[in-house]
Amino acid sequence: MEDIKTKILQSIPIENYISRFVSLKKQGRYLVGLCPFHKEKTPSFTVTPEKGIFYCFGCGRGGNLITFVIEKEQVSFKEALEILANYAGIKISFKDLQTENKYIKTLEIVLQEFQTFLFSTDGKKYYEYLIQRGIEASTITKFQLGASPEDFSWIAKKLFSLSEDLLHLGIIKKNQYNEYYDFFRNRVIFPIFNSNHQVVGFGGRVIDDSKPKYINSPESSIFHKGSLLYGLNFALPEIRKKNEVLITEGYLDVIGMHQIGEQNIVAPLGTAFTEEHKKNILRYAKSIILMMDGDLAGRNSILKTLLLFQEEMESVLVLLLPEGLDPFDLSKKIYHKEIELDFKEIKHQSISGLNFIMMNLIYLEDDLNSIFLELQNISSFYKKIQELIKKENLENYYKNLSIEKKQKIIHKIKDYLLNIRSSILKDLLSSELETITKLKLHTLVENEKNKNFSENSIDFSKSRLDKEKNILYIIERELIGTLIKYPAMIKTFYKDINNINFYDDFSQFIWRILYEKVIVLSSSVDIPSILALIPVEQQNILIPYILKDEYSELNKISSKIKIKDIISDNEIENIIKELITKHRIEEINQLIKNKQNEIKVIPDTERAYIYNEIDKLLKEKKMLASTLRGYS
Repeated sequence: MEDIKTKILQSIPIENYISRFVSLKKQGRYLVGLCPFHKEKTPSFTVTPEKGIFYCFGCGRGGNLITFVIEKEQVSFKEALEILANYAGIKISFKDLQTENKYIKTLEIVLQEFQTFLFSTDGKKYYEYLIQRGIEASTITKFQLGASPEDFSWIAKKLFSLSEDLLHLGIIKKNQYNEYYDFFRNRVIFPIFNSNHQVVGFGGRVIDDSKPKYINSPESSIFHKGSLLYGLNFALPEIRKKNEVLITEGYLDVIGMHQIGEQNIVAPLGTAFTEEHKKNILRYAKSIILMMDGDLAGRNSILKTLLLFQEEMESVLVLLLPEGLDPFDLSKKIYHKEIELDFKEIKHQSISGLNFIMMNLIYLEDDLNSIFLELQNISSFYKKIQELIKKENLENYYKNLSIEKKQKIIHKIKDYLLNIRSSILKDLLSSELETITKLKLHTLVENEKNKNFSENSIDFSKSRLDKEKNILYIIERELIGTLIKYPAMIKTFYKDINNINFYDDFSQFIWRILYEKVIVLSSSVDIPSILALIPVEQQNILIPYILKDEYSELNKISSKIKIKDIISDNEIENIIKELITKHRIEEINQLIKNKQNEIKVIPDTERAYIYNEIDKLLKEKKMLASTLRGYS
């Protein structure tokens, strides 16, 4: 039911529906009108579109759109869902709702078993592990933590009558002999709740060094990792009160922060932060604080997450922690007064999302790593960050770098700017970075790739490559066509392809679609769904590279397209690897040609560096060519 509720609330702007009954006028960030629930002459009824809520200061009624329908139509929750589903054109089955409720009740029974075991004699070592880690007894009770024994089929035997439900929910599995066995074994258990405090799944952590350290319930009809946030049910009252949410990385981080009184905190379930996570958060809070480790992995995670909040960047802060100190460890140090700052003081050290991006784009990764590793004292860590983000320090750092290091930074900046869809953020970042690098970055990005991949602004039928470079766009389109034909390969090769410097706007456009759908949103893709995003007159460009001789009339593209699947996964992987390698070789040929032309116009004193660069490129080309037969 939670999924259906979320789908309905996300599909219907609250102001659109309520304006059918109330004449609303804009007043700042709110919409106001006369309350439909009591008689009044002065408007006291408010709607907050960005949060999807209404509230009347006169009669005190308030809530989300479902609450409004329940109050206005005097119907049950179930009937309100049906009314709104009909309004939005969403088909819902109440048989499915009954099934969902049955699964939730099953999980509640499982949770009771996990909790009972934790507090039993046999569960003593798991309970002691939690206490030794610094989790208090009251916190164990609050978060309803449990444990599962080493027994191969403890739950499977205990709840045998619920086997069918448990199998669907991933609590038990079947082996090759058709025997049931437990998915969660020898772990402490973290129940995962939806926003209505209903258990929908579990996370499990080992208490030793075995792998994997964490596992989550498999995906099911009620458990979706890409949209659920751990701790949201506990955090909602404080999030609404403060209009602020802290986003961290794991279960223990959330639990530890609760122990020092910081309750407006959530974490994804061992996955990257997704668009669905973002939508859920923005329903409740405007201000976002990303709190993660200051090591390279943590910083890169923040950079990617910030790309999701491009339009909300002014409301996003970043709170870095020194390397080796995660939020859970920080909470214990604060609790035991082992550091000189309390969390309120530490939170004040948050920097803007824009400043964080600037710092990580200008400073080389190795330099930041070495700086942060040297700083053992938390106060000196934050003092250093405040120095690093000062514009004059960014300028001085960049100015004193070697040409080679400057080129590396420019490449990093260019890659990041190309992933920004918000023109406001892109212009702002480009302007700030141009004052530091003294380069026209906006122009550089436009020349390298098209900054706007809108089909209306690009003539895809033409490539901006000259005849000498057209081999690159042929390789790129062949690569993209192969990925669309065999989408299972996208997850295998997306990191390699993200490193490709696309020369063809059309190929880059399609890759952005594939990456967003498959990697960011974890959606499936097929040929018709991709072609549907491209104007009909330009579909012909892509089809030959997907299907070659396997398609019929070009103007009759539909889901009836049939593809001959005659090669193995290993052969497909080899084809993609070969295309990536060929692309790099051809790119090296172009780079060498460009550098040879550059030599003609630069002073003699600077030519040695260029010759050295050409030599490096020739060596790389020779190495790559050796992996390809008959290619030079």
